[in-house]
Amino acid sequence: MSRRFLPEFILISVTFFWGVTFVVVQNAIKAIPPYSFLAIRFFVAFLLLWLINKLFVKENIWNWTAIKSGALIGFFLFLGFALQTFSLLYTTSGKSGFFTGMNVAFVPFVALLFFRHRIKIPTLIGVICSVIGLYFLSGSITGMNIGDVLALGCALAFAIQIALTGHFTNKVGTYTFVIWQLITVTVLSGISSLCFESVKIDVLGKPVVWTAILITSALATVYAFVAQTIVQKKVPSARVAIIFTLEPVFAAIGDYYVNGITLSNEELFGCSIIILGILLAEIPWKIKKDPTISSTSLSETK
Repeated sequence: MSRRFLPEFILISVTFFWGVTFVVVQNAIKAIPPYSFLAIRFFVAFLLLWLINKLFVKENIWNWTAIKSGALIGFFLFLGFALQTFSLLYTTSGKSGFFTGMNVAFVPFVALLFFRHRIKIPTLIGVICSVIGLYFLSGSITGMNIGDVLALGCALAFAIQIALTGHFTNKVGTYTFVIWQLITVTVLSGISSLCFESVKIDVLGKPVVWTAILITSALATVYAFVAQTIVQKKVPSARVAIIFTLEPVFAAIGDYYVNGITLSNEELFGCSIIILGILLAEIPWKIKKDPTISSTSLSETK
């Protein structure tokens, strides 16, 4: 594997774990309410990452910059999950998935607005292809309701989380940074669970629940967020968002192998457009200069 594309392959692996564990999570929250599941998932992830840091990395987690930035990003991360959950009460999963995936279109503009990051042409092309692909993958989108608005709010929250990660990742230690994100999501999810849900402790003994918690805590949380934080030291936030649109593609693949649900031709076309968008965003798009013209121009400026 070329080292040039190693960060992108790492992001694809992150998206793979998010996508294929979607079916696992979907089955788990039939037995345990979503906020309770999130609180336990992120708490277990926090314990695992804290242990890794304590034994091997030994970063000082009481870094004030990491605490502030991690808590800020953790808030938007939780907000994204919360809005997505409530959106599903009023709209279909297909429409919620489409509007949530619109974070790919928001990230470049969030980065431009807050951090003055210029939007490059390949990125813009990749964003357009990804949105078109999401449209076909999610099914026909007709009309707008309150659930769709909540899903768009979720997309904006996730877009801010990605942009902020890109901004802060070189300023603090990776593990400390992620630990405080996990703590924040755990606390906010726990509060939401106490306010909106009722949980019987015996559900934790169900294999479908604890298996989902262990898998998502280790792979879709600890590995995913540490890898994202490390990679965003080198990869622009907008390109990260484009690659993350592969999540519904991998979710569809997981759904096929676990539940036998096949994609329609329209959905397969959507997958292809998303992949095309990622490839187009990776093309250097540099025009090779004519050395004769360059030398002439140089001589004329002397």
